[in-house]
Amino acid sequence: NEDLQPETSHQYQFQWAYSWLKTGIDLDLSLFYNDVSDQITFFQTDQVNQATSYINLLRSRTTGLNFTLKGQEQTLQWSAGIGWLGFYQDLYGEEDVPRYLFNPSANASLAYQWKKPGIDLALFYRFTGPQQAYQQIGSGAEQTVELRRLDGFHWLDCSITKRWGKGISLSTGLHNALNIQTVDNSLAGDTAHGGGGNGQQAVAYGRSWFVRLNYQFSKTTP
Repeated sequence: NEDLQPETSHQYQFQWAYSWLKTGIDLDLSLFYNDVSDQITFFQTDQVNQATSYINLLRSRTTGLNFTLKGQEQTLQWSAGIGWLGFYQDLYGEEDVPRYLFNPSANASLAYQWKKPGIDLALFYRFTGPQQAYQQIGSGAEQTVELRRLDGFHWLDCSITKRWGKGISLSTGLHNALNIQTVDNSLAGDTAHGGGGNGQQAVAYGRSWFVRLNYQFSKTTP
């Protein structure tokens, strides 16, 4: 697109980890800050469900925190984490928008190994919190900037695996067990351009079931 300028960015990250060896628990903490000039993002017209095109923002900044706990015993592994992502958009220089909009997230996983029958159980959960961002609405003299909100949603995967010996396993499970397909996407309030602008945005294809057969072989040479 000849109308777009290339992006330039500066990224900073801090990570810290600590382990309690006697308990098998690990703690991971990460902080990050990204500063992007001329970020390429999508432009949405005054109707929520209309097609989008691309524009350059003057500047965008993201900052965030991720906090994760992990544990492991003989037959059990687990993890839990939370995070916050803050996003700032300098849209058009003259537009007065809040410095940062923060979006929460959380995740958890659990894996259990039932050794005697050779069965593994696994669960994965993720919460994606409500997301807010300022977007250009309309065009030309009617152009304005409005706050859009994408509702949060919960995600769940689960599986069970049966193992035979060291080389054969059969797995089955559900991907997107909660059957998430769309979430509400709306303007923060009634406007002349959007009129409240309620709509739906696709985030996944819905629930799916899978079966997987694995065979692993190895050859030992003298």
